Amino acid sequence: MTTLDLTTCKWPAKTGFYSTFTADWPREAGKKVTQWQLAAAHLVYPKKRPGVEQLFIAMGLRDNGVTVDEFMLAGHCKPAFNNMRAMVKMGVITIEPVGAERPIRQKFTITPRGLAFIEAQIKANEAETAATKAAPKVKAKAVAKAKKAKAAADAIDPSKPEPVTSAFVHGDGEVTGDLGIEGPVTATKLSDGSVLVTTDTE
Repeated sequence: MTTLDLTTCKWPAKTGFYSTFTADWPREAGKKVTQWQLAAAHLVYPKKRPGVEQLFIAMGLRDNGVTVDEFMLAGHCKPAFNNMRAMVKMGVITIEPVGAERPIRQKFTITPRGLAFIEAQIKANEAETAATKAAPKVKAKAVAKAKKAKAAADAIDPSKPEPVTSAFVHGDGEVTGDLGIEGPVTATKLSDGSVLVTTDTE
């Protein structure tokens, strides 16, 4: 069976879910499952949340397969076959009996379609990881932009308004515009009777 690199994939063993079983593995359950077998069992059928059925699948991926008795010893539970038929129907695994002795021993094999399914999840996980790593850079740019905008805003002293260089003196004496004009000015009478007063700036 083709071996895929599952080290970059997110699967429950990395959070300690399956370690509950592997840390106290009974000798009667046969060879302890590998991390690859656990990861493959989880990724080949992610429709079901992590649980003992994935442990059963992982044990079935061992070279000599698994018996129900071995599984119950390792998983400290009753048989769990809820999704086996669906997985076979999907074409992601095959299940074959090993020998004719009882208890019945079953060997699980991940099909090419199952491997392709796992590989697609690896790529999706890698893309998600890359996006997560890129996120801080985007955030850093946003923070820098915000700091620059804040610095520009802080540079504006509200006590020093922008200079207004003209004012209108209307016929009724009302003045609009800059009331604090200083220095030389030029007064121009407009057609409506108001006077435009402009500072003499260079």
